[in-house]
Parts: sequence; structure tokens; C-alpha cells
Amino acid sequence: MTFHIIVPPSIYADSLSWDKTLMAPFEGSAIVATVLKQSFPDIEVECIDLRAEPRSLDSIVDSIGSDDILHIAGSPDGYQYVKQLSLEIRKKNIPIVLGGCLSTISWKTVLSQTGVTHCLIGDCENSLPELTKCLLTNQDTLHLPVATKDLLDEQIVLKNYNNLGIPDMENVPCPDYSLWRRTFENSFFESAAYSTQRGCPNRCKFCANPFGKHFRVASNDKIRADLQNIKKQGFKHVYINDPTFNTSEKRVLDVCGLMMDMDFEWSALIRATPFSKSQAKALKASGCKTLLLGIESTDQGILDNYAKGISLDDATRCVNIAYDEGLAVIGTFILGLPGETYQTLSTTLKYISDSKFIPRAFYAAPFPGTGLFRLLRNSDDFAAMSDIQFEEMILCWMSQQKYDVNDDIFPMPDRDVSVSELRSAMKLINEIQLARVREQDIYF
Repeated sequence: MTFHIIVPPSIYADSLSWDKTLMAPFEGSAIVATVLKQSFPDIEVECIDLRAEPRSLDSIVDSIGSDDILHIAGSPDGYQYVKQLSLEIRKKNIPIVLGGCLSTISWKTVLSQTGVTHCLIGDCENSLPELTKCLLTNQDTLHLPVATKDLLDEQIVLKNYNNLGIPDMENVPCPDYSLWRRTFENSFFESAAYSTQRGCPNRCKFCANPFGKHFRVASNDKIRADLQNIKKQGFKHVYINDPTFNTSEKRVLDVCGLMMDMDFEWSALIRATPFSKSQAKALKASGCKTLLLGIESTDQGILDNYAKGISLDDATRCVNIAYDEGLAVIGTFILGLPGETYQTLSTTLKYISDSKFIPRAFYAAPFPGTGLFRLLRNSDDFAAMSDIQFEEMILCWMSQQKYDVNDDIFPMPDRDVSVSELRSAMKLINEIQLARVREQDIYF
């Protein structure tokens, strides 16, 4: 018997400004593999990341036996592959378990439209071992935070999630990346992702954060032990995979203090507030090279409408402090949100052109679970569609996005800028981005 863990292939067009981090192994999938190996040491765990090891669908199907269990890493842009693979594997009549944000947010659509049999809801550290025991012994799973085709009652699923207990960060295992094939064979695995916290205290409406209220941080002792473990695994670079690393000044200074002894180059995602010169000094001294900063728009009305919670002055101050201390910044933007006009887009382009950070832009996308998704769902344009039809339409659209200039641009209400104008802006931002990447010393 074998537990198979599959990371779907990606059509994402990776960028020079963060190719190493976003094409590194998924932390969540590595934790799943680690949990299964620790809970069931006598059962083989096979991990296949199809981004690094392209394989045909037939070869994947043929490699899975009739007594095996398949686990798939689920993200919205992998939906179409999840559907295709699971419908083929389902012919073998084996359990197909989906995890990740696709499973947590879109489980009703997944269960009704694909061959997936079980959707994990939220954190997996408590629920996955219990689910696996039930599958191995043919017991029902009605008491678990797991959605199945027979259990589509949202209230019961969420009640079970709360009853089972939210995993304490102290009990989350350090991801064992050695369980993945080709771990140290090429630069694909130069960087390790590691989370010091779960959840996010912020509520930006373009971000899917279904369990953000369960914000938890790991202790300094736990972080120290995990970083030492990652260092022993041979990694030289760490991406702190927190939705917002600088939730407090003390938190930043504590983690920087731990990093001082590790000799890592590292990077993290931050907010413009709270950010200070003391944080920047500590980050630089501890080996941090690059910060990812969500700016999103230069229009305060758009920032306020989507509950970003910062001003453009905050972002400018953050960038200036970082560069004064020798840190590089990647500033991200969302083009074409509702409220975008030719004037707001022009202002954003001028701001980017006049600044020193490395820009990275995306077209506005209605990720399931976000305020933007709900806004579109409630519009008259999609009134004739069922909830599942609408969500699958969005998921199929997202599965085709390469995050480059030629992507389809989803129609948005209250947007007064043309598709050609958005594409021209994206092209200019990409040109600025590549020029600055070549000029600045970054690792992301």
C-alpha cells in the first residue's frame, strides 16, 4: 500500500523577481507528507510534484494501485487538473483526498463536479491522521472536518472543524522536504518555505482567508528548532511563508534574532504598517535580502473599498526605510479592480516609474472565498447561474491563467478602463520589473 501525494502541474509563467520561491516545493504538501509518514511509518509515502517532474496523466494513473490512497494538493489554479485526474483515478474505486485552499473554500463544487471523495477543511494536522485511520478501517468520517459526497452540510462540517481542535503551532511538524523526489538535484529546491504563524489578522477583500480568525504564532523555541532542522536538510535560503510577517515589532525582532545564528539568506511578505527602521535594521543584519510588499493600488478609494488598511504614504515610507537599510523590495499591484479608471491606472504607472522597488502586477481575479468573488456572484450578470456553476466557471478560468500580459482579463463591474489599456500597463510594468531585477541584488 502507498500514500500518493500529487502536486498538479502549473502553467504559471514564473518571473525573475520571485522564480525561486514560487517554484520551490509547497510547504503544505511537505507537511502532509510529514504527517502521514509520522502517523503511519510502515506505509510508503510517494510524493510527486508535477511542476518539477512532468508526467503524463496515464503514467500517474497506472502508478496508483487498487489499495492505495491518493492525496492531491489543491489550489484554485489547479482545479481543471484535479478534475481530470480524479475522474480517471475514481475508476479504481480508491479514496481521493483533496487538501489546500481549493478544498477548504470550494469543497461543494469539487465534490459535485470531480472525482474527489474527501475534502479536508482547514488545517490538516489533526484531521488527516484521523481521516486516514477511518479510510484504512472502513469507518465513517461523519465526526471529522471532512466534506464528502454524503456530507454536504456546511454547519456540520464547520462544527466538526471546531470540535476537533485547531492545531496548535507547537504541534505542527517541521516539513521534511527529503520526502520529495529530486530534493537536492537542481535549483528547483534551493529555497524552503516555512511558516512561523497560521492565519492572518487582516481582512483584505481580494484575499481568500477563510480561517483568518484562528490566527496563531509559533513560539521562539519552536521556530528555532524548525530552522535548525531546515538547515540540516541542506537549504541555504528560507522564505517565511506567513501571510503577514510583521504583525508586530516584537515578532519581527524575535525572529530576526533567531535567524542571526542560522546563516540563511531569507525573504518575507510584509505590510506597510507596522514597519520601522528598527525592523529594517534587524532584517538586514539577520540575512534578509528581499521583502514582498502588497501595495495593490495607488488610489486610496480602491484601497479603502477592499479593506487594505494602508495608505500610499505608508507604502512609500516602508519602501524608503527598506532601501535605506539595504533591503530590496518587490511591490505587488492588482490591475483592474472595480473602481479602476484610466486616471488611476496612469497614476499607478507613474508611481512605479518614479520609485525604486521591483514591481510585480496581476490582473484582478475573483478568487473563491473573497469579497471580490461575492461581489461578482451577486451581480445581475450571473444571476441565472447556480452557485456551483458560477464557482466552477471561475475555477476553470483561473486554471488557464499564466499571470502574464496575455491572460484573459475577467470583466469587473464599475471599472472604467479598457482591456487594451490594462494590457499596455502590464507590459510596461513587466519591462520595469525585469530591468530592476537585473540591477538589484535579490533572492526571492
